[in-house]
Amino acid sequence: MAVPSELGGGAASYPVRGHQGFLFLNPNIRFGSFSTDEVHRGITVGSGELEPGLTSRTYKREDHTVSTFSMQGWRGMCEARQASERTTEVTGVGVSSEHGMYADSRESTTASKSYVCELTGAHQKRLHLELEDGAGSVVDSGGGIVYSLSPISEEMTMKHPQLRGYLIESKAGGVAAVQTSFDGVVYFSRAVDPQQRTELAVVCVAVLLHQE
Repeated sequence: MAVPSELGGGAASYPVRGHQGFLFLNPNIRFGSFSTDEVHRGITVGSGELEPGLTSRTYKREDHTVSTFSMQGWRGMCEARQASERTTEVTGVGVSSEHGMYADSRESTTASKSYVCELTGAHQKRLHLELEDGAGSVVDSGGGIVYSLSPISEEMTMKHPQLRGYLIESKAGGVAAVQTSFDGVVYFSRAVDPQQRTELAVVCVAVLLHQE
């Protein structure tokens, strides 16, 4: 993926290692000078419930995955949830010579996805990352928005499928980006100071864990 223009000229890019591969070995995620100290990728657990009715039945299912990591003085606990609801409604009953007694039905399905990550740093600094419906935000303990995340993509070519990721912006503008497709790439604006870069690296790891 090309460096997003929102990061300005000369942004630094770092290929990601450990994002994909043998995930059951829980490899550390590394890019540039940053690396997780420990990663625990959660197993997806799901449950379902059937609600019968006189003319309809509704099946609800929810799946969630909890992952944790630590790196450079930060700890993160991430949870991905996916909920779906499928309703089947009987619209007509009759008798045919071919099928005998039959019931026509109509189905409708709704689904939602959410992802949150609680990030705790040195001196009990806390950040809350949330992704939903493609976009997201990072807020501080007071509820103020620190970063906004918006989806970015690069069109498919003959050599590569479509590449996807997120642009990360502060109030001052674009500060970082992360390509989540394949192994991934992290981009930092050269205007970002080392302390903020560490904070952004933690945010990028949280996003990468969600996209595995």
